Amino acid sequence: MSAAKIRLTLSVLFCLLLLGSLSPPATADLFGRLPTRPIANTPFLRLETGMHTAPIRQIAIDAQERYLVTASEDKTARVWDLHSGALLQILRPPIGEGDEGKLYTVAMSPDGAEVAVGGFTGRDNYPDYHIYLFDRASGRLQRHIAALPGRIHLLVYSSDGKFLAAALGGPNGIRIYDTANLQEVAADKAYSDGSYRLDFDHQGRLVSSSFDGFIRLYNPQFQLLHKQALIDGKQPFAVRFSPDGRQIAVGFNDSTKVNVLSADDLHLAYAPDTQGVDNGNLSAVAWSADGQTLYAGGRYDDDSGINPLFSWPKAGRGATQRIALTSNTVMDVLPLRDQHLAYATFNPTWGLLDGNHTLLEKTALITDYRSADSINGLYLNPTASVLRFTAYAAAPRLFDLNQQAYRPQNGTDSLSAAKTTTSAYSITDWYNQLTPAFNRQPLKLAPYETSFSLAISADDGHFLLGTSWWLRYFDQQGHPQWQIATPGTAWAVNLNTDGRFAVAAFSDGTIRWYSSQDGKEQLAFFPHADGQRWVLWTPEGFYAASPGAEELIGYHLNQGDDKEGVFISAQQLGKRFYRPDLISQRLNGNEQAIQTALRDIGDIRQVLAQSLPPQLTLLSAADSHQTSPDYTVEFQIADQGGGIGNIVYKINGSVLDGRPVGIGIPGHTPLKRQFALASGVNSIEIIVYDAANKVASRALSTTVQVDQPQLPVTLHVLALGISDYRDRALKLTYADKDAQAMTTALQQNGHGLFDKLNILPPLLNRDATLANLQAAFKSLAASVQPQDVFILYLAGHGQAIDGNYHFAPWETVITNADSLRTGGLDEQGLQTLLAQINTSKALVLLDTCGAGAFTMAARPKLLATRDIDQKTAISRLMRATGRAVLAATADDKMALEGYEQHGVFTYALLEGLKNADDDDDSLVDTGELAKFVERKVPEITLKQWNYEQFPMHDLQGMSFAIGRKQ
Repeated sequence: MSAAKIRLTLSVLFCLLLLGSLSPPATADLFGRLPTRPIANTPFLRLETGMHTAPIRQIAIDAQERYLVTASEDKTARVWDLHSGALLQILRPPIGEGDEGKLYTVAMSPDGAEVAVGGFTGRDNYPDYHIYLFDRASGRLQRHIAALPGRIHLLVYSSDGKFLAAALGGPNGIRIYDTANLQEVAADKAYSDGSYRLDFDHQGRLVSSSFDGFIRLYNPQFQLLHKQALIDGKQPFAVRFSPDGRQIAVGFNDSTKVNVLSADDLHLAYAPDTQGVDNGNLSAVAWSADGQTLYAGGRYDDDSGINPLFSWPKAGRGATQRIALTSNTVMDVLPLRDQHLAYATFNPTWGLLDGNHTLLEKTALITDYRSADSINGLYLNPTASVLRFTAYAAAPRLFDLNQQAYRPQNGTDSLSAAKTTTSAYSITDWYNQLTPAFNRQPLKLAPYETSFSLAISADDGHFLLGTSWWLRYFDQQGHPQWQIATPGTAWAVNLNTDGRFAVAAFSDGTIRWYSSQDGKEQLAFFPHADGQRWVLWTPEGFYAASPGAEELIGYHLNQGDDKEGVFISAQQLGKRFYRPDLISQRLNGNEQAIQTALRDIGDIRQVLAQSLPPQLTLLSAADSHQTSPDYTVEFQIADQGGGIGNIVYKINGSVLDGRPVGIGIPGHTPLKRQFALASGVNSIEIIVYDAANKVASRALSTTVQVDQPQLPVTLHVLALGISDYRDRALKLTYADKDAQAMTTALQQNGHGLFDKLNILPPLLNRDATLANLQAAFKSLAASVQPQDVFILYLAGHGQAIDGNYHFAPWETVITNADSLRTGGLDEQGLQTLLAQINTSKALVLLDTCGAGAFTMAARPKLLATRDIDQKTAISRLMRATGRAVLAATADDKMALEGYEQHGVFTYALLEGLKNADDDDDSLVDTGELAKFVERKVPEITLKQWNYEQFPMHDLQGMSFAIGRKQ
């Protein structure tokens, strides 16, 4: 798509935004069903990038110019530090499906204490729209005004803060409320169309605009003084009093003119020079703080692709000047002292201007799919498991959903663009049009609904239309089959050739997979604009995420009309719902695995609707500095209705035993936990789960600096290796030898580096029982100190079962699919063992092979496990323990045949202990060892088996020395 077409698209969208507020009609679906009002604890998945993900409709500033608030169609308002741009608070009013909850307006009381928001805060055809009033500092919803008959297009406080005025959509006029008690003190309902803007002057007079063509002026008692139609446009939009209250500036939705009216009787005083402004409009107007300069901007763009901000000195009578501001529609402009300006744009962006210079700019962090080639901007392979997408002004990116990673395109991908023509029938006028046609007959769309994208199935049997509000699926006769409300404009669509999926890229930055059978959403993908982070999720709540990306999505929970929404991040749900394996299962059509997980865990809506996680309050200091290694953290737990379950403590990311001292009544009696800390900076984190141990609280954190002499450091090593299992069908070749070799190598490398070595005899074969392992950990728990280093090595069979890692001790006998689940060492068991080890410098080495060795002839088969299943289990284990982990992802062939008389992964570890010294300090640390193994394992497996196997590692941000290079 050319830059000119993108600008045209934005202009069309903004026009529709005003006329129809980008909203579908009240009939929510093809079958006439109306949406129901959301109940308390109803969860809605939301993106959370730290910035808005949909157009910013309006901004507001307090009288002292400390805070700026933005209102967006992403259903949040955000409070920012006006000078630094730091995000201070996210305001979350109650929301619903589709458009319910989109915010069109925000106002801040002059003292900055209260923020009022409104918009599509109800349902069409129901006189039940709300104005929500928040405490700016805490984000709490304190008050609300209910039962308004139309959407709220604008809110504004009087300069003394005594009144709040609201402009309503439709022929509903305006309302004015006393801010002390929120009682309606005045109303004018004699409007024949929607009112879009209001403004108070310092005398308390009020001016309004309406698409009925009139400007209205009210006295301080809100009696109508004058009503004036204008000749330069039929849809007056913005109205602003000059600082001295003598003039009113007007911008239009349907004109590029700007008018200045007398504030005495609304007669036209003069019109600034807008000669040459020949497209769009100048719908946003503002005066400088001293009233000497008039500003205007809007949908107008010049030949260079810029939407400029115009300024006229001499209060609008001077020569026209242009400020190159944005490539988007200018939505709102507010004056600041010192001739500065605050502005907001459609895309969304907000910023500060000093003359022609940008002082601060906060831009959207979503991928913009209005690419240079929108028709061919979304490519799919036949199964829709590989996609290539193009972002505006960026290179194409390819993502593999089975590998769950970005990668380069190769010759076997067979990617196809959307098919938009066929000889079987004709579809015309489908791009950026209100009237797409099938065989020259109009396809029925909603009023103001615009078509933007098209895909025809490979067999011509169906076609998919993407619009501003819906995905619409038709058969080859042009008859509608299903329609689905979308999270934003469908900029690009495609149908994969095997016919299972309809895929669409939306203006909220997501790409989503829908069943072509019934239109139900199957999968969603959010690629962050940084090109690195991404999140994948299913409607049931299962998700996968790249490192650092879990905070990008979460769930808004309504708590009723009189309370703010609660946001639960995906990270708080990770213990149960982080399931990359189920993402692949959904894509590959294996619904049984997902149904099994749902039976065990529950759908995300069921889990979150039942209760909220506990709330933590830190009673100790947030930062401490001391000389003693002994530290006690004090905190309180408040039950939010879901009960209180496990308490998790982390020291520098490592999970430690969670038993507080002095348990009292949660929420009343303070709880304490004592720690022995190492010298240096220690980060302490506390998390509490609900009673079902499914949803975690937000983490509570404190930092403790311990200044004490360096204590003697001991290296502790525990290795376990099993080649000869009790169940001989599980026999391996090298596991016991590898455990011996690793014990010897770590002992040799530790000499000269550590003050003491505590190398336990390896547990081999019949000695490698679960009981012996537990006894060894009990012994270590009494001797490991915070400054020590601990290494655990496990070699044998490891299996992914329902997303959880299970290690098979010697006594394992496989008689059915549940044998390892009930008799092995699972993720929780290993976490419990490691939590006894009181050091954050712990390294876990897992050389365990996959399911193949369990499926010998005449043996019961376990569930088939793919590579992603094993990686999921290991990844979940890494997250659960909080310890540095290096793990093999080998199959049984590699484990049996080995390499140089060792398992491949262990061979690479042994070589790394000899050679991994990137910084030439003669020490091998965990980071260097991980990098060495990461290079070596795929090199060996490609050479030996013509297949690259990639190990996994998660060092939890830590790197510490484990030996001297030999």
